[in-house]
Amino acid sequence: MATSAPQAGAYARTAAYVPVVPAQVGPEAMVAEEARSGRAARIALLVALFGQIAQTLASVSQLHRTLRVVDQMLSSNNGNLPNNTVNPALGLVSNLGSLAVVVCGVLFIIWAYRSAKTARGLGIHGPWGPGWFIGGWFIPIANLVIPYLCIKSLLPPDAPGRRTVRLWWAFYVAQYVLSTAAIGIAWVLYQNNRPLGAWPWIPAGLSVVCVVGAARYGRVMIDTIVDAHRRVAAGAPTAG
Repeated sequence: MATSAPQAGAYARTAAYVPVVPAQVGPEAMVAEEARSGRAARIALLVALFGQIAQTLASVSQLHRTLRVVDQMLSSNNGNLPNNTVNPALGLVSNLGSLAVVVCGVLFIIWAYRSAKTARGLGIHGPWGPGWFIGGWFIPIANLVIPYLCIKSLLPPDAPGRRTVRLWWAFYVAQYVLSTAAIGIAWVLYQNNRPLGAWPWIPAGLSVVCVVGAARYGRVMIDTIVDAHRRVAAGAPTAG
C-alpha cells in the first residue's frame, strides 16, 4: 500500500536539529584576549595615577580649609558657619579623581579576571578561582591581602616575575595607609588644639610617591604576566 509523503505545514519537521557547538578556544586566542585587556588596564593605571594624586591632595587641602573655617566659626561672636566652608574647585577635583580611580579599578579587575581564566586554561592552577579576582577586592581588611595572593597565583611558582607583583602590592598598600594617615594626623592635631602645619602633608606627599610606584610596577606586572602566559601557550619556558 502506498503511503503519502509528509505534507509541509507549520509544524512539519523538515530536518533534524543539529546543535552548534562553538570551537574550543585555543591557548593563543586566550592569551590574545588577555593581552587586549592588559593594554586597557595599563592605560587605566596611568590614568588612576593622576586621579589618585588629585584625590589625595584635594582631600587634604579641603580638610585644612574645613577645620580652619570651623575654628573661625567657633571664635566668632554669632557662631554662624561661613558660606565658604567648602571649596567647589577642590570638591570637583576630589570627585573627578575618585571617579577616575573607580573606573580604572574596574578595568584592572576585568584584566585580572580574564588573566585568571587564561591561567587556568594553560594549566596554571593556583588556589584562588577566577571569582576571587573580583570579590577579593570587596572584603574589608582581607582586601589588603587576597588580591595580592590572587595576582601572584597567575604566575608559575618559580617565576621571577613574582617579585614585581610584591613591589606593586607594597606600593599599593603603602599609598592607602599613608593617604589615610594624612587625614588621621590632621584630625588628631586638631582635636588636641595643635596647629596642623605641614604634618598632614608629609604622609600625603609620601602617598603620592607610592602611587607613582604602584602605577609603575603595576604596568610592568601586567606585561610580565601576559608574557609568561604567552610563553606557556607557546610551550616555551617562562621568564620573569
